[in-house]
Amino acid sequence: MNIEGISMLVTQRSEFATVMQKHGVEGLIERLRARLEVPGAVGLSGSRGASERAGLETRMHGRALHRFIVNIGTALCLVAAVMVTAAPAARAGAFEDGYAAYQRGDFATALETWTPLAESGHARAQYNLGVMYDEGRGVPSDKQMATAWWQRAADQNLPEAL
Repeated sequence: MNIEGISMLVTQRSEFATVMQKHGVEGLIERLRARLEVPGAVGLSGSRGASERAGLETRMHGRALHRFIVNIGTALCLVAAVMVTAAPAARAGAFEDGYAAYQRGDFATALETWTPLAESGHARAQYNLGVMYDEGRGVPSDKQMATAWWQRAADQNLPEAL
């Protein structure tokens, strides 16, 4: 890919990001559909003109299809990037809420907040549930359950759990 191609790709990603922020996924899909619409050839007439026009339209639609495929690929990458970066941010807020509850001694809220996070793979929440079960904070003391949560956190290489 040359510099011009990279520049065009970066511009398109920026444009798609703006559309996603303003109009969501539906707006992005509409933008991509609009890019598929290729105006017909102008100035070609007669029987030879009809043949040339058909060939030109075929080439134009081929280019439009190529652009559409590139744009869809870019859009899917963008959507994936947004989803990947947004999910940890939402999970981090919930983790912090659980930590604040734990610090003020509201172990029931900490447990309620961290359990879904831990079950979905949040290593810090898994580790902290292990501590709660080990020390009997908001739950009956259960060394086996503590060890199970610590093992899940260790499986993700959380240094405290190793």
